[in-house]
Amino acid sequence: MPTDAGGQVRTDFGGEKDEDERRSTEKKAGHLGVSKWQGEQRDQPRDCVAYVLSWPQIPGRFFPDKAKALRVPVGPLFGRLKNGESIEVPGEGRIVTPDQVCGPGTPGQMVLVIECVEPQQATLALERLKVDLDRLTFVFHMTPPSILHSEEYARFVKAVTGSLTRHVIVNQSGSPVDVSPFVHASKLRRFLHDLIPPVFPFPSSPVPLSSTPSAVSGTLSHPSSLSSPRVTQPLSDLWGVEDARVVYPRSLVKFDLSTLEK
Repeated sequence: MPTDAGGQVRTDFGGEKDEDERRSTEKKAGHLGVSKWQGEQRDQPRDCVAYVLSWPQIPGRFFPDKAKALRVPVGPLFGRLKNGESIEVPGEGRIVTPDQVCGPGTPGQMVLVIECVEPQQATLALERLKVDLDRLTFVFHMTPPSILHSEEYARFVKAVTGSLTRHVIVNQSGSPVDVSPFVHASKLRRFLHDLIPPVFPFPSSPVPLSSTPSAVSGTLSHPSSLSSPRVTQPLSDLWGVEDARVVYPRSLVKFDLSTLEK
C-alpha cells in the first residue's frame, strides 16, 4: 500500500490516478472540440436544408440515314451513337461523332427542395445555392408560413424564379394539410428536437387540428382558402410572381407533377 514520507499508510484509493484520468479526458475533449450546449445564444444563423436535383440532358433524335450516309454499319455502333458516344468506322479509321447523326439534345430539368426555419437562412441560401434558372422547373417549399411571408424569403424566391419555375407550398400549417404523411420521419425529427433543439429545430406555431376541416380534397386549391389567417397578402403578390406559379396541393400523400406540366 502507498505510504507518505512519515511511513503512514495513505487511504486515497487511487485518488491521484483518478484525477490524472479526469484531466486527460478533459484535455482530449478540448482537443476534439467537444463543448457543452449553452442554450439558444448564437451570433450566426443556422444553415438551412436544401436539395438540388438535376436530371441529365436528354439525347437528341437519332437519324439512321445520316449514319448510313457516313458508312456506319447497322448494329451496335448505332446504339453507341444514340447514347452520345463517338465511334470509329471499322476498316476506315474515321471517327463519327453523335452531333453528326443526332439532333440537338434537351436540357434535363432541375428541382429545388428547401426548408428555412429562420428568415436569415434564406439570405444565406441565396448566396450559396447555384441553380440554372433555364432548367429550374419546380421549387418545393417546406418552409413554415411565417418565414414564407418574410422579406428575406421573398428576395430568395425572386432570385430562383425562372421562366419555367413553379413554386409548390409543401408546408401548409394552418390549412387542411396539417399532418405530415411521413410518420417515421416526423417521429425521428421530434426525437432529435427534444435532444438538441438548436441543431434540430421544429416548425413553430402549428394550427391545432381541431380548428381545421376534417375532409381533405385531392385537388389544388386557391391560395386565399389555404393561407394562414394571420396573413392576408397572397404569396404570389409578395413574391412578385403569377398566381399560377404558386401551387397549393391539398393532399401531400400523392402528388402528381404531370398535372402541373404545361
